[in-house]
Amino acid sequence: MTSLDVDNNELLAFLYLMPVAVVGIAADGDIKMLTPRAAALITPLSRDGDFSNLFSILDPITPEVRELIHGYEGTCGVICNHLTVPVAANTVGRHTMVFDINIHKIDADNLMVMFTDITNVTHLEEELLHRTAILDSLPESICVINAEGVIVTINRAWKNYTRENNGIESRCGIGANYFSVFQPTENQVEASINDYATSIKAVLRGTLPGFVSEYDCHSPSGDCGWFSCRANPFFIDGESYAVISHENITLRKRAENNLRKMSRAVEQSPVTIMITDTEGTIEFVNPKFTELTGYSVEEVIGQKSSILKSDKTPPETFEKMWATITTGKIWEGEFINKRKDGSIFYEHATISALYDGNGAITQYVAVKEDLTEKKSIMAQLIHSQKMESIGELAGGLAHDLNNILSVVNGYAALARHEIGKDQKAYTYIDEITRASSRAASLTHSLLAYSRKQVMNQRNQNLNLLIKTVSSFIARIIHDNIIFTLSLQDAPLGVNVDTVQIEQVLLNLATNARDAMPNGGAFTIATETGCIDAQFITTHGYGEPGRYAIITATDTGTGIDARTKARVFDPFFTTKEIGKGTGLGLAMVMGIIAQHGGFIDLQSEPGSGSSFRLYLPLVNEVPAAPAAQAEDKIGK
Repeated sequence: MTSLDVDNNELLAFLYLMPVAVVGIAADGDIKMLTPRAAALITPLSRDGDFSNLFSILDPITPEVRELIHGYEGTCGVICNHLTVPVAANTVGRHTMVFDINIHKIDADNLMVMFTDITNVTHLEEELLHRTAILDSLPESICVINAEGVIVTINRAWKNYTRENNGIESRCGIGANYFSVFQPTENQVEASINDYATSIKAVLRGTLPGFVSEYDCHSPSGDCGWFSCRANPFFIDGESYAVISHENITLRKRAENNLRKMSRAVEQSPVTIMITDTEGTIEFVNPKFTELTGYSVEEVIGQKSSILKSDKTPPETFEKMWATITTGKIWEGEFINKRKDGSIFYEHATISALYDGNGAITQYVAVKEDLTEKKSIMAQLIHSQKMESIGELAGGLAHDLNNILSVVNGYAALARHEIGKDQKAYTYIDEITRASSRAASLTHSLLAYSRKQVMNQRNQNLNLLIKTVSSFIARIIHDNIIFTLSLQDAPLGVNVDTVQIEQVLLNLATNARDAMPNGGAFTIATETGCIDAQFITTHGYGEPGRYAIITATDTGTGIDARTKARVFDPFFTTKEIGKGTGLGLAMVMGIIAQHGGFIDLQSEPGSGSSFRLYLPLVNEVPAAPAAQAEDKIGK
């Protein structure tokens, strides 16, 4: 290494103390002077420990440096200023160093080269650019605030949002205070904004590890949207900062709201909804399904939809259903299904396919309406119409038969006067008269059923009427049956035909007696009650209002469901041939209906029967002593 002629010791001392590395070289690159800082800086660049020539050390950039030096035509001056060059390092752990180089020509033979190691600065700048690029690539609006809430960094999305919303760009940029940006909207209260600010300040202090919140926001343009805010802390040289991101979740909120509405519609739907896979395995049912079928959600999820199958739906129905829905078409039809308790119910079903994004069928959804009540009401209506038709026919026949019987009875009476009692024909005429009387009784029952019987109605106390007829009831029931009256203390005013109501009670007593051949108990009770909309919906009949209720209860054999459906039909009887006409309960129904009332029958095999007769109440009741609350008659 040749020495650089430096006569001024003060200048040399100054060069040694400079914060940059200084190297004095000849025009060919030979090093003449090397400050300690320069020696420490270029040591990692030497590949063989030779520090005699700077151009050899800076071999990757030598052509560029030589070109600058040789191209300089002046005798002295600045050849280049702030030339930034990367140089491969030879020291383990440092792959590339970046220098800021200044070259000055001192005279024709000597140059001074000053190096500044900007490797760390360059790396920081590159990392900052990299991080800025990452922040700008994110769709969320992001800012960084310091401990005082001052915004120190924002990304492109933040800039765009503030630019698009006129009026907030100036107060949302770098240097603005973040906590002054947000103001309460119509749906927010100031306290919620204060809580929001308090939470972010806690993040800056380090007392809260992070913060997440969702809020609605009105822009200056009037648009309303939803945002999700996240705040996370970080520290640089002991100073606290927070990264705050604001994500626009308006579309997600709308989707959630729509999904919430759809979920409520399904959950609160008055029809059953069931979703199955393509094999019929149940994946979802709504509450109406569990209410109707009696199965809980846990009991049916994972089960086949055939869990509801009864033997009453024709197999062809299921075959047509599967043939339709597997081709993507909609199937509609009716099922007769079975509840968990084994009872039968009717459903109208609409079944369609659900598809994935590729158009493949993934599930089937069945929307089913319970038809059981409608079927029951329709059956009752048809039955009522049938009974009405039979009643019309029976009434007409009874009138005609009464006319014929009048003639028969008249001529029988005349014949009885024409012949003596000692003649054999007199006995025949008696038989004709008795048969005619039985036929007249039959026509009386037919007229009662058809509601064409002439009535003599008047207001009276139902309790007294029942007390009067109870002595007759006590005579027709057996000694082994305990007959009990349980009458309401207050008078019950009704407008009725006394004879017909007595006939109703006697028929009910006769039926009760026949149902208890081995003895039991028969009770007639009275009370007041109401028929309301719920009663009408449940029973399928009735008119709203207040009623006097007669309840005739026995402890007999009871009635099964099949018999109960026909028990009021004319000529229907369960008794042996010759022991009943089948008109007793039909007449009861006719009489009560003719009085504007209704009958409700409750009975199960082995549990006895209870007939509840509803008669409209009237306000005017004849003055008479009230019936006793309870009276036992018979044995």
